[in-house]
Amino acid sequence: MLQNSRLKLVADYLQQTIGIEAAAIPIRKEELKKLPLFLRSGYTYALVSLLDKEIVFAILNGTDLPTPDQLNKQENQLQREFGTYVVFVFEQLEAYQRKRLVRKQIPFLVPGKQLYMPFLFIDLQERFDKPAQTVSKLRPSTQCLLLYHLEVAPLAGIPFKEIAQALQYTNMTISRIAKELATAGLAEVKGAREKYLNLQDDRMTLWQESRLLMQSPVKERFFVSQLPRAVTLYKTNVTALATYSDLAPGKVQAFAIGEETYRQLKEAAQLQDMNHTDGEYALEVWTYDPGLLAEKDRVDPLSLYLSMAEEAEDERVLMALEQLLEGMIW
Repeated sequence: MLQNSRLKLVADYLQQTIGIEAAAIPIRKEELKKLPLFLRSGYTYALVSLLDKEIVFAILNGTDLPTPDQLNKQENQLQREFGTYVVFVFEQLEAYQRKRLVRKQIPFLVPGKQLYMPFLFIDLQERFDKPAQTVSKLRPSTQCLLLYHLEVAPLAGIPFKEIAQALQYTNMTISRIAKELATAGLAEVKGAREKYLNLQDDRMTLWQESRLLMQSPVKERFFVSQLPRAVTLYKTNVTALATYSDLAPGKVQAFAIGEETYRQLKEAAQLQDMNHTDGEYALEVWTYDPGLLAEKDRVDPLSLYLSMAEEAEDERVLMALEQLLEGMIW
C-alpha cells in the first residue's frame, strides 16, 4: 500500500508540473536480481513513459541520503543495468542539497518542490514561487570565510557574531556571505535569534564542490627593488610552493599583502621602484587579507593553489601544485 501511494505521488506530480498524464509502473523484484543488494533494497523502482522516453524512477527507501558522488556512481550503474535514463526520487531535500545535485547534473524529483531532468532540459522548482538564483563566482570575502572553515577552524554552528570577530568582518558582511553560500548550495543558514551556518561535514567534499566557484585572490602583481618595512609579508607563488612541495624556489622571492596594507605602503612611499616588469622582489596584492589564513610566514595552501593553478604552464609547477593538494590533511 505504501509503495502504491509513493508511485501515485510521483505520477501526480509529473502530471501537475509537465501537464502529461504518466503512469508509474512498479518494476518487479525478479527484474532487479542483477543489481547489487544495496541498490535492490535502497530504492523502489518504477518505469514511466514520458515524452516518448522510458524512464526509471528510483524512489529512495528510508532517509539516509547518499552523497552526490555516490548518487553519480549509482546513476551510472543503474543506467547500464536498465539501459535507459534514471531519476532519483526523494521525499524531502533541503535547498542546498538540491543545488548540489543540480551542480552534479544528477536527475531527481522531490514531490511538491522540484523536478530536475537535464536529459529532457527540464528544471521545474519550488512550484515556481521564486526565480532561481545562481552564483557564478564567490565574492572574495565569501571565499575567505570558506577557506577559513576548510583550513583554519570549523565555522559550522558558530554564531555569526563570533565569525565576524574571527575574520574581522562586519556583521552585515557575514550575513551577505551566508546568503551567497546558501544561494550557491554550499551552506544553509540556521537559527532563530542567533544565526549560524550549516556546512558540509566532509571538508574535502566541500572543497571539491566549491572549487569551480572560487578564483585567484591575486588582484595585482608588481616588482620592487626593496622589501617594505614594518609590515608582515607572506611568502607566495613559487617561493611558498617550494615550501609545500619538492619544487626549487625561484630566483625572485614573492610575497603577498592585503589591499589595506598595499594602500598604506603606497601612502608611505615604501614601494621602491615599483613596476610591472622586473625587480628584486615580487609583491602580490590579494583581494582578502592573506594573514587571516596564513601558515606562519607563508600563504595558506588552498589560496596558493587558486592563485597559480589557472596560469601555470610549467610541468614542474603543475606537479608541485598536485603535490600541494595531496599534502592537505582534510
